[in-house]
Amino acid sequence: MAQIRSKQIADFLSTVEWASVTNSQIANASDIKSYVDAAISLEHTHHTDEAASLEALISSANNDLSSVDARILAEEGRVDAILLAADADKDSFAEIVSLINAVDTVNDDALAVVISNLNSEIASTNADVTSIDARMTAEELALSNEIAATNGDVSSLNAALAAEIAATNGDVTSIDARLGGGVASLEAALAAEILATNGDVSSLDAALAAEILATNGDVSSLDAALAAEIAATNTDVTSINAALAAEIAATNADVTSLATVDAGLDARLVTLEGTIMEDNEQSVEVFAGAGLSYSVTNPVQDDNKNLVDVYVNGQRVLVGSVSGTAIELLSPGYVIDAADQVIVVYQY
Repeated sequence: MAQIRSKQIADFLSTVEWASVTNSQIANASDIKSYVDAAISLEHTHHTDEAASLEALISSANNDLSSVDARILAEEGRVDAILLAADADKDSFAEIVSLINAVDTVNDDALAVVISNLNSEIASTNADVTSIDARMTAEELALSNEIAATNGDVSSLNAALAAEIAATNGDVTSIDARLGGGVASLEAALAAEILATNGDVSSLDAALAAEILATNGDVSSLDAALAAEIAATNTDVTSINAALAAEIAATNADVTSLATVDAGLDARLVTLEGTIMEDNEQSVEVFAGAGLSYSVTNPVQDDNKNLVDVYVNGQRVLVGSVSGTAIELLSPGYVIDAADQVIVVYQY
């Protein structure tokens, strides 16, 4: 990783055209130092993480060894218990083994299994310790190499930083020499430009404030006009709704009245049809209008006014009474005169 960063720095330095570059195109010494400090801090963090990982491995190995020690102590306790159970005058391990063999043949096999398991566990633990030692050695070697590479990177960066600072100082000196007394005039011109710009900004701010004030006034006027129009519209809608409701009620009443009249006519038609079915002697006579009284040629059957239909100019007029040939009409609400045609349809 460190070798890659060194190559990137070298590639960057080789791409800079030092003959034409200006100080505004090159980072200042403070920025370069910040970059180097950040890179060094990153490397330190990397090394700290690796050290923490190594310490975790060592802690795990120590835990494994502690576990093995505990199991060994447990087995030693079991062996000590066997020894304490022997006679006090048994002063050699051979005698104790002989005693155990003579007293307890069942536990011999159990003890052999325990010892075999203990030997296997010790061998496995030794292998784990050897593996951990190998990994620790590899980690220590990698850490040492990384530290050496980082130190080399820091030395290269320090040298490059010193060269960059020297080159930047040279560029600044060259620029100062080329500008000479022109710096003061440039600063004066810049100050004048800033002052003029500030004046323009103030004018624009004033014009914008005036425009916003006028716009707010227009919006207020529009809001008031809109509110008045909405109120007037609501009033019109209320009036229209009331008129519509009244018209609907009147129409409903007319429909109800027409339905009543139609029902009455239907009843009369049924009666007339029944009468006609009984007696098909029917006559139609035409008169010039002459008020409400008319005399037909034949007497009306049974003096039944329901057997008489009278039409004035095609409009039906109700019959008030019938007596023989005399027919009296109900007033239709207007005068029936000679200009009207009266048609009488009756059954006799």
